[in-house]
Amino acid sequence: MHLMYGSFCIKNDIEKSIIFLKKSRSLNIIMKKSYIKRRKDNMNKKIALMHSKKLAKVDYAYAGHTPSGMDLFFMAGACPIDKNGEVPDQSNYELQAKLCVENLKIALKECGANLEDVAYTRVLVASDEQSDLVSAWETIRAEFGQHDVPSILFGVTVLGYANQLVEIEAVAALSPNKV
Repeated sequence: MHLMYGSFCIKNDIEKSIIFLKKSRSLNIIMKKSYIKRRKDNMNKKIALMHSKKLAKVDYAYAGHTPSGMDLFFMAGACPIDKNGEVPDQSNYELQAKLCVENLKIALKECGANLEDVAYTRVLVASDEQSDLVSAWETIRAEFGQHDVPSILFGVTVLGYANQLVEIEAVAALSPNKV
């Protein structure tokens, strides 16, 4: 009798498992269809840059929004290293800023992105002189053109490489179809 009860339980558990698996498979198919629809909906989404009418007019957006479903890339700091692995002229902030942007473009391209896909930057400048920070900033802003990505500009005491004056960190966002 106990064996019969046990057999019934096992049979009943198997039937429940089969029903559960069928429901689970249906749910999985529904979820997959929902994911594909979301992916298609997000294919042409772009970063939205927000400018404030209540805050001071500046040459960058106050905020950036990446729609859900976009893939984020957290870029390592782009440094002013030439093809020989060396940092050029230790007193030229503009040259180093431009080289940082060129290296950032290369790294972005390898991810399938470009400067227009950047959602945020952090610019580090090794100097205690505001004019040096502004010089590096203006060079970088010019490279980004109309894409006035939200950014923060830091004056720091020293950066990682000998003679390094500038570094750019960036976060890029891509629609799934670009990845």
